[in-house]
Parts: sequence; C-alpha cells; structure tokens
Amino acid sequence: MKGLYEQFQGRGKDSLLHRNLRMCTEEGVFATPFIVLAIPGNVFIASLLTSVLGISESLYGFIVSLPSWANALQILLIPLLSRHFSARTLSIYLALINVFLWLLLAGTLHRLPLEDPDLVGRLMVLYFVAISLTQSLAGVSWMSWIQEWIPGRLRGKYFGRRNRILGLVTVAFILGTTEVFSQLGESMLAFQIILGVTCAFRLLSVYTLTHIYTPWSHPEKMIHEGWFTQYTQLLKPGPFRTYLLFAAILAFSLSLTGPFAPVFMTRHLDFPVVRQTHLLILASLSSALAMPLWGKLCDKHGCRPVIIFSSIFWMTQNYLWVILTPGSAWLLYPMWIWGGAFSGGVVLGGFNLVLKLTPTHLKTSGVSVHLAITSVAAAIPPILAGWFLGTAFLSGLDENLRYRMLFLLSPTLILLSLFLLSRVDEPKAASLSSFSGSFRTMRQILVQNGFLLAGNLTFFRYISKNVKTVIAKAGRKSTADPD
Repeated sequence: MKGLYEQFQGRGKDSLLHRNLRMCTEEGVFATPFIVLAIPGNVFIASLLTSVLGISESLYGFIVSLPSWANALQILLIPLLSRHFSARTLSIYLALINVFLWLLLAGTLHRLPLEDPDLVGRLMVLYFVAISLTQSLAGVSWMSWIQEWIPGRLRGKYFGRRNRILGLVTVAFILGTTEVFSQLGESMLAFQIILGVTCAFRLLSVYTLTHIYTPWSHPEKMIHEGWFTQYTQLLKPGPFRTYLLFAAILAFSLSLTGPFAPVFMTRHLDFPVVRQTHLLILASLSSALAMPLWGKLCDKHGCRPVIIFSSIFWMTQNYLWVILTPGSAWLLYPMWIWGGAFSGGVVLGGFNLVLKLTPTHLKTSGVSVHLAITSVAAAIPPILAGWFLGTAFLSGLDENLRYRMLFLLSPTLILLSLFLLSRVDEPKAASLSSFSGSFRTMRQILVQNGFLLAGNLTFFRYISKNVKTVIAKAGRKSTADPD
C-alpha cells in the first residue's frame, strides 16, 4: 500500500484522493442494480415471493419487515464488530457474504418444493434473515468508511454528481429488467437471470472497493462513552423528540401499504410487473428532476414548510388507491410521476431537519436514536398488514376491500401527523453535517413504495448562507490529502 500511495503523490487528477473518488463512483455504478433489487418489498421481490413462490400475505409481510429489524439490531452489533475490524474490512467482507447469499438463493430457486408453500416460506425467512442482517451491517460500515476519507469540503459536490450518474444507471437497469420480463414473462428463469446478472455486477463493485486505498484515514470510534446519558438527553421533551414521533408515524404509515402495492396491482388491477417497471422509470425521472428544487426551497423557506407542503400534495393523491379498478389503472402513471416528485421534498426536508434539530455534540447518538426508532416503526406495519390481509378471522371482508381500507388509513395517518410536525420549532441555521445513516430505513421504505432512485441517494447538504462559496472553493482545490 505504501508503494501505491507514493505513486499517487500528485495533485488534482493525479492524486490518490481523486483516484479513490473515481473508483467510488465506479463501485456505485456496478452496485446500483443490486441495491435496487435487494430490498424485500419492491416490485421485483414482491412478484417473486407472492406470484412465483406463492407465499402468503402474512408471511410476505414478515419478510418485508426484516430489513427494518436488521437496521435496529445493527446498533448493537456494529460496536462489537468495530472493536476487531476496520470499517473498510467490514464493508468488503460483509458485502461479499451478502452477495453470495443472493447467489445461493438465485441458484436454488428452481429446486424449491413449490408444492409445499409452508416449507418454501420457512426457507425464504431463513434466507432473508441472513440477507437483511449482512446487508444492513455492510451498509452502515460503508457509510462509516466513506466518512473517514472523503473530505467534508468535497462531499456535497461529489455526491451530487455521483447521485446523478446512479440515477441514470437505475433507469437503465429498470429498462433491462423490462426487456427480460417481456421476453420470458414473470417466470422462475426470468428472476434467476435478473438475480444472477445483478449479483455479478455486485461482485464487480466489491472488487472495486478493494482498490480504494485510504492510508490517511483515521477512523472515529463508534463506541462512545456515556451513551445512556446522551440518549436520555435526546429524548427529553423538545423539538427533537417531537420530530422523532412524527418520523415514526411517517415510517409506520408508508410501510403499511408500500410493500403490498405491487401485490395489489398484480392481483386486483391486472397490472403486470412489466407495466409496473414503467411506473418505476417515471417516478425515478420525476424525483431526479425535482430534488434540486426541494434543496433550494429547504434553504430558502426552511425544512418544516417543505415537508408539510410536499406531504399534503403527495398523500392527497394517494387516496386514489381506494377507488382504482382495472379500468382506471391508467391513473397509476400520473400518480407515480406526482409521487416521485413530491416524495423528494419529504425525504430531503426530513434529513436536513434531523441535522438541524440534533445537537452537534450528540450527533452520533442522534443518528442512532433516529435510525432505531424509525426502523422499529417500519418493521411492525408489514406484519400487521400481512395478518390483516391474510387472516381468516375477518372472513366477512373481501380481500379487495381489505387492501382499500389500508390504502385509506395510510395517507390519513400521515396527514394527521403533520399537526405534530407543525409544533416543531426549526432552527434558522445549522452547522452540523453528516451522511444519511439515520435515514437508511426511510430510503428502504421509499424503495418499497416504488421510488427506486432513493435507494441509491447518499444525501449530504450544508444548511448555511455560504454553501455555494464553500462548494465552489472545494471544487477548485483538490489536494492529495483529505482533511
């Protein structure tokens, strides 16, 4: 490593830092199809589990909840692992374990005993327990490692460019899967091909990670002293605790229907996966176009007004789910365009508001608390919704009607929670800046709701008057050694 470091002692494009940033972008390009596909509850996995493997709604809801449980559990596991391994080592090896689990799943799909759905369901639970846990640990380790070596002055500019590239890759991946489904239908072979190709790209991305060299990085300790006192201080009555309650309701409500929307479209609207991929493309494009606007509005008018405004317009149109029929399914196209655009305001405004409300000296604890609470809040509703849709206890209710009752409840809860958000006093400025570790669960929820672009976004924003000056200076000054 020392020889490689000495080889890249130049400045600008000849520096080791510039090379690492380029490799990080290439890694993201290779990883994007896998990241989009690997969250249970999205269009593809929903179709595989419910249509191809015939898993019941109740068990499907439990599987969908597993990533959120894993996000909550990693808060206990990461400090233990970080005592023995660096963030770089954890990122690479956990990612390898995760992708090999997916390859094992793809290679054994055709051998599953489909005549015994109970056994298939139990096997899927075992698969996705291991997959969700390794995926969560790898993701958190990656964010910690990236924060070690990318200078703060470069992050906004760099990740803005990286996110735009990954957005284009996301659209290309959706177009590719559309072609596979058009040729092979929603068959076992089609899913095996898609899983196999995405896993191959993921292996390339992990290989690229091994070529990012950071001899200067100084990892921060993830185990902090007095954690109980810090958590107690954060959860005292005040704006941060009020916002946590709002974020928990938001996570709960979105997770109540998002994972089941693809199932509803397939079974009750005669809307196959091929047409659902068209919705994903429209949502990704509208989200990408609207995201810069939400950033400017947050800076100009504040995050709280942006969240309230975008939530009202997003949730109001979601009531159309209650009246949709196969004849009116064409409404899904404008709904996805509209939802993709306005969901960005909720995500970006929420992320920035967390940064504003968290005291600087409690940053790590604030991220942990937010992640834990939203993860638990997002893990419970898929289980409840799966039970509600599949239980024989409510045999008098038609399944179609049960779906529509959930679609009525979800936006109503979010709109009511805005009254809670309106009580949060938003600071006018904040010097805190961080990666979106606390929003990992929210990103997964948006992917489950069909907004795949959010699965690849790494948000990093400054909320200050001199943001443009800072980024402009950083762009002109690229040095070999980070801060």
